[in-house]
Amino acid sequence: MLLAKVYGSPETEPAVMAHEMLEGAKATNSEKKVEKAEEQFVLPADEKLELILDIPLKVEVVLGRTRRPIKEILSFGPGAIIDLDQLVDEDVEVLVNGTLVAKGEIVVVGENFGIKINQILSPKERLSKI
Repeated sequence: MLLAKVYGSPETEPAVMAHEMLEGAKATNSEKKVEKAEEQFVLPADEKLELILDIPLKVEVVLGRTRRPIKEILSFGPGAIIDLDQLVDEDVEVLVNGTLVAKGEIVVVGENFGIKINQILSPKERLSKI
């Protein structure tokens, strides 16, 4: 009778009503477990960043570009000079995974070349380049 009052149906058998209540309680408990599991995977921003810090990215520096016919390219040999579309004092492009992210200038460090970053493009500027 008590269960019938909860479910509002006096014809339902008590065993059926008890089973339905038990299933409802299990569903509520499993929903709570899912919510707790989701809360465990919510990380602060610093920890999220740490998850991707060791992913390698392809960094390229573009000194300049040019177009040449195949005939001329086939004639290249040691000591050939190729004219580029950029001047010596212009900034070079720094691409990360093929996307322009910065501009800088070539510097010599010891016996190696390096890049001194002069400008980092904003996300808005990067989108306009696509």
